[in-house]
Order: sequence, then structure tokens, then C-alpha cells
Amino acid sequence: MDWNKNDIVLITGGSKGLGKNLIDLFLKKQIKVINIDKEPLDNEDSKIYHYQCDLNDQNQLKSIIDIIKEKHGYPSIIINNAAIRHSNNLLELSSTEISSLLTINLISPISIYKSFIQFNSKRQYIITIASVLGFISPANLSIYSSTKAALISLHDSLTHELSSNGQIRTLLVVSGQLNTSLFKDINPPKQFIAPVIDSKKLADLIVEKIENGERGILYLPLFTLIVPLLKSLPNFLTEFIRWFSEMDTSV
Repeated sequence: MDWNKNDIVLITGGSKGLGKNLIDLFLKKQIKVINIDKEPLDNEDSKIYHYQCDLNDQNQLKSIIDIIKEKHGYPSIIINNAAIRHSNNLLELSSTEISSLLTINLISPISIYKSFIQFNSKRQYIITIASVLGFISPANLSIYSSTKAALISLHDSLTHELSSNGQIRTLLVVSGQLNTSLFKDINPPKQFIAPVIDSKKLADLIVEKIENGERGILYLPLFTLIVPLLKSLPNFLTEFIRWFSEMDTSV
């Protein structure tokens, strides 16, 4: 995908972490960026347009979407990145916490896609930031992992619903744990198998995929490639892997 002066990147959750790393890379390439995030953005670049919005408030999000359409039109690159997580088991979560997790992590991405994807677009790139936890869910991350699993399925169906338009490209990002604030309190015990990923490295790879016009799935690190296969193993093997990895006692 060759950049042009009319390109617009729309990203959610770009005020910190992976989202901020992506914004920094786009700005270096002189690309106009629209950021939707509840947190303020510490960047005064003239090409960044920050819209402070609580993604848990769908009415507020709809108003922001209408403003963006009116002022900027439709983005050529859409990156659903924003997410929150929890550290409690399902029975300890309140209905309000569950609702917030589902709304921010799943409903808001759906709203973004429905509002900005143009089926007849001549040039659009759709990127979903999911997680390896969408394939295998540790204890105490039931709702977070459920939303990531739903995003993976959403992206898969959407990709094929749009497949008749060869100018719309999609990329699913399935990563392990990043060195961002979202999981800063988690210290993975088996880092020789599942190393923590530098969010800047992942951002570089995502932008590289965009520039190359690549479709499909970006897995990082290597172990994420085999995780989807674990469901096909006998139960005693998957339970042994869970025990050995200590995944169910790390959160």
C-alpha cells in the first residue's frame, strides 16, 4: 500500500502503549491520524486529531463518529486497538464490570467498523488487534479473553464478507503479552517460551504489513502460531501444557 496525501488513519486507544507507538510511526510518514481515546494524547503534531471519548458510552461514541465523518470523511486505515482487562474470576465480576469489558473491547469495535467501512471503497485497510488469549483463556481473564475470541471471529467473518472487493484488505494481529500498561502487573513465568513483546517492535511490523499491502494474520511471538492447535489435543495434554506454563496461576 503506497501512502498518499489523502490517507487518514483512524485508531482507537492511541494515547499510550501499542496505539501510541503506531501513531508515532504514522506521523513520521506525514500521515494524518485520528485518535479516539478516553485518555488525553501527549502530542501536538498538526497531523494528529484527538477525540476524547469513553468507548463505554455508545451515545458519546456515535456523536464522535458523526463529527469525524463530517470533518474528515472516511479513513483509509482503521485500527481497532483499544481494550481493557480485569483480574478477577467470573463470579467476582460485577454486572457493570462485565458490561464495560464487553462494550469497550467488542461492541465499540463493531460500531467503528459498521460506521467507517465502505463496501465499495477503492482503498481501505482494516486492522484488528486481538490476542493469543482469544485462542486459549487463562483463569481470571474469562471476559477479556472472550472479547478477544469474539474479535477473532468477527474479523474472520468480516474479511470474507468483504472479499468481493479486492481493494479492501484486512489484517488480524494475534500477539502474546506486550510490555504495556495493560498487563504491567503480570510477570509471565515461562518467558523462554512466551517472551514479553516490545510494543514498538509490534508497531513496526504492523506498519510494514500495511506498506506491503499484506492480508491475513500477524502472529507474534512464535508460540502464538501453535496455540490455536492446542484445542485439537487430548485433554490430558492441554491440561499438562496449562500446568507447565503456569498460565492459570499468573493472573
